[in-house]
Amino acid sequence: MDIYRKPTTTDTTINFLSNHPLQQKMAAFRFHVTRMHSLPLDPDKKKKQTEWEIIQSIAKNNNFPQHLLLKLNQQILHKINNKKTSKNDRKIWSTLTFHSPKIRKITNFFKNINTGIAFKTTTTLHHLIKPIASTRLQEHEKSGLYKITRKTCHKAYVGQTSCNLK
Repeated sequence: MDIYRKPTTTDTTINFLSNHPLQQKMAAFRFHVTRMHSLPLDPDKKKKQTEWEIIQSIAKNNNFPQHLLLKLNQQILHKINNKKTSKNDRKIWSTLTFHSPKIRKITNFFKNINTGIAFKTTTTLHHLIKPIASTRLQEHEKSGLYKITRKTCHKAYVGQTSCNLK
């Protein structure tokens, strides 16, 4: 077995020199390395370490330091080898709104108390396309689809208009 990559796959991730939190920069590499260790690859693929070389190439193209990639690989291997976690060892997760790099200092307080921090942003698609509150239009002042039914024979006509029905 080998890892399939679509022909449209690029080697672009969040550049290490960007102003994103380190966890966001490392997310793609954490995914790749975890997948490399968890999938049952053919022995010759593991011997050649072709997957590891691809991950290193992606890291190099995105200015990701080699020592961080090696450290991440060791952490994931350690986690896979020591899957003995009790219910008391599980992390409690909390979310913080990411406004600036200064928020990183706050997250350092949570490192030793088994609490994970996930970041969220205030500029979500929902907020950007949220309809502006407007005055309610009367039923006949709206445009769109309409249905007119005859009372005598109960036949209906369905139409569409861009003008208001009034």
